[in-house]
Amino acid sequence: MAEKKRENLIQELFKTEENYLDNLKLVFEIFIKPIRASSILSKQEVSILFINWKDLIITNTKLMKSMRIRRTMEQTQSTIGDILCENFPAMTAYIRFCSSQLSAAALLQKLVEMRPEFDTMLRQCQSHPKVQGMPLSFYLLKPVKRVTEYPLLVEKILKNTPEDHPDFVCIQEAFKRAKILCDQVNEGMRMKENSERLEWLQIHVDLHTEEKALQEKITFNSLTNSVGPRRFLHCGVLKKTKSEKELVGFLFNDFLLLTTSSTTFNGHQFSFDKHHNVNLKLYRQPMFLSALTLGPSVRKEEDTVGFSLKLGDTILGLDTLSVNDKTLWNSKISEALSSFAVNEKKFLTTQKSVHENETKESKGRLLLIIVKGDNIFDPSGNIHAYCEASMGSQEQKTAVVTGCNPHWNASMQFLIKDMAQDILCLTVFDRDFFSPNEFLGRTEIRVGDIASGCEERRGPVTRTLKLLEAESGVITVKLDIQMF
Repeated sequence: MAEKKRENLIQELFKTEENYLDNLKLVFEIFIKPIRASSILSKQEVSILFINWKDLIITNTKLMKSMRIRRTMEQTQSTIGDILCENFPAMTAYIRFCSSQLSAAALLQKLVEMRPEFDTMLRQCQSHPKVQGMPLSFYLLKPVKRVTEYPLLVEKILKNTPEDHPDFVCIQEAFKRAKILCDQVNEGMRMKENSERLEWLQIHVDLHTEEKALQEKITFNSLTNSVGPRRFLHCGVLKKTKSEKELVGFLFNDFLLLTTSSTTFNGHQFSFDKHHNVNLKLYRQPMFLSALTLGPSVRKEEDTVGFSLKLGDTILGLDTLSVNDKTLWNSKISEALSSFAVNEKKFLTTQKSVHENETKESKGRLLLIIVKGDNIFDPSGNIHAYCEASMGSQEQKTAVVTGCNPHWNASMQFLIKDMAQDILCLTVFDRDFFSPNEFLGRTEIRVGDIASGCEERRGPVTRTLKLLEAESGVITVKLDIQMF
């Protein structure tokens, strides 16, 4: 009876996720595409209004497809905790979306009141039968509502999962991760001014050249690697001490960004309000606080406006506009460096204790080589494929390889907690440097089945696995098990 109730709750999560994803896609097809095509709004207005809607679709498509694949795999008791553990930490797009929601709502209201042609267009979109007469504002609140539902839905499943159930540990961890995601979203929403500044930078700093060089998408309004959501701390006009080249610096809780501007400030200070139309370019790669040292001016004589930054072997001399500015920059950078060191230490200590606990509880080790992929399909035909392997809360990735027949040859190890219940999940993505990575297929294999195969062969086994929820494609893996 208890298992039946649990099944019904998992079904509720599945059905509500399916409906929610349909709504996300509906907004994209019926509102976003026609509004973009009409050119009634500027690119900037569309960006403020819909923020990162496409990112939400891609994030939730991965969750939905993972759940659907799990349902097709035959098993006695259904488990879902490992899938949620894998997906909740990857839902950082919600931090950006929800923290920018108030600005989006305010702009929507202003556009409806001030631009009759936009109001007419919205009414046309709303008359589509699938929209059921609901206004755009109703749909724009859906992501905020959904992210707050996750802890409630998972908690209900947890309460109906006995401690000896194979899914108990992962569901417990998934509940923690759903709450962390919610807390991060709430913190982002509380810090409205911070979000507005990060979104301003996303629009006004040209990142394309840098992103190509870094092979990495830069999103200002997102989670940092180790110190929580990104926070804007300080900004201002600076000059290089030697060449007097004018720069605009932006300090965050994890890096310092130096940019060049489309306009000259002529000794005046930069401000978001006064210079909201300025366009900026990256002067150099972001300078991460983990490797940055603050030092004195590079000038030999006494100096009231200069200071230096040391990054590796490079020393960069900078001048501020005044003595007060120098004091402010020095104190802001010093505070940021000490705060970063404290928070990173906390983060690393937590990670170490989690790893130690996992090692203590584990029964053995799964050795995995992701050899290659064949016939991987992408409509664009231009594939930069990588494979993500996960088992419970453990996750690793291969390098990115170009083409639909990638040879990865990537070796990985995973700790086995429960031989009978652990499931290895393998997901292939197309790495896109300027938008979220696209899902190209996924498969699963039970650790129990791997163990049987290794026992039979008395050594490692090779498996070719069909990618599900994909047009075509298989991946070849080598697997072995070492028991402790």
